[in-house]
Parts: sequence; C-alpha cells; structure tokens
Amino acid sequence: MKTSTKYVILILALMVLAPFLSHAEESEAYRSDFSKGKMGDWEGYDAKTVVVKEETLGKYVLMSTFTDSTTHPLCNRGARVKFKDAIPWEKFDYIYFNYKVDGPARGLGYFLQDEDGNMWRLFQPVQTDEWGPSAVKKSWFEFGWGPEPTGKKESKITSLFIYIRTQEVNTGTKYTLYVDNVTLSMNLPLTSEEKQVKKGVK
Repeated sequence: MKTSTKYVILILALMVLAPFLSHAEESEAYRSDFSKGKMGDWEGYDAKTVVVKEETLGKYVLMSTFTDSTTHPLCNRGARVKFKDAIPWEKFDYIYFNYKVDGPARGLGYFLQDEDGNMWRLFQPVQTDEWGPSAVKKSWFEFGWGPEPTGKKESKITSLFIYIRTQEVNTGTKYTLYVDNVTLSMNLPLTSEEKQVKKGVK
C-alpha cells in the first residue's frame, strides 16, 4: 500500500473516531488524580503534604495536615502544584476537584500564580467532614497582588494553590485537607447520567 494511501486511511480513521474521544481528553489542560500513589509536582503550602490511601474512597489522594499556628492574622494552608508547562488562560474555563476537610475551616481558597509573579485569588464556602466537589470558573478569579496589577489575565499560569482558611489562629486546632482529581478544563465533568448516555447504556 502506498504511503499516501495509508495517510488518507489514517486521517479518515481519526475523523471517524473523533466523536468517541472522551469528554475529558478533548478539554483538559491539566489533570492529577494521584491514582498511582505519587505526588508528582505537588507539595505542601505551609503544610505537611503526602499521598495516602483514603479509607472512604479506597484510593490514593493528596493529604495536607497542619495546625492554625501562625504569626499572621489569617491562616491559609493546604497544597500547591507548579505545572511542568505553564498553562494559557484560554486553555481552561473551569477548575474542579474533590475534597474533604477535617477541622472547623472558615472557607476554601484558590490562588493562581502567573509567569509575571501576579497572584489571582478566589475564596469560596467550604463543606467539612465529608467528600464533595468543588468547581469554579476562571472568570471568578480576581487580582490579588503582584508586580503588574493590570487586572488582565494574560500571562500563563505556572502554579495552582488549594487551601483552607482556619476558623481562628493559634488555638492548636489540627486540620486535614484531602484533595483528589484536580482538573483544569474547558468543560465541567460529566454527570453519571451523561456518562451512561455517552457510553450508550441509556
């Protein structure tokens, strides 16, 4: 078979298979689910952070432990990841993950750091003591601080911080933040019903 003919067949095959590619593969700019028991590029954000097998889910997740001891009026602690390749703002619309908090947290926070050193921030209500989803839009992030406070989201994103704010400070209270399936994507994840429809089950 001639090379040109093989090339045409390959292109036609890709065109046929394209609609069946997973929703995630089409739209994800980043994903980390810790399923292999490794942290990858994640580290603690003023916390001791490791990968553990969580009993409720029966799978590996990221776990950050800390107390509310601090010299600052607010205590923000959790985990962060520095992306191997900086991510353009236009490559994602949503950030979502699953999480659980043990401890009386005041809220769930997010920082995005860009190549210019600017920090973009978002703070949301938090649920504690059981697993649940968090999903936020990139348009919700506001400029926090940095060398070029232009208010324009232009420089690529180099790091993501996920943290909780403690209820009080310097009380000796212990906290644990569990995180799993961290994703930057153009779309929100499919619901169970949508997955069944896509697989042809329903």
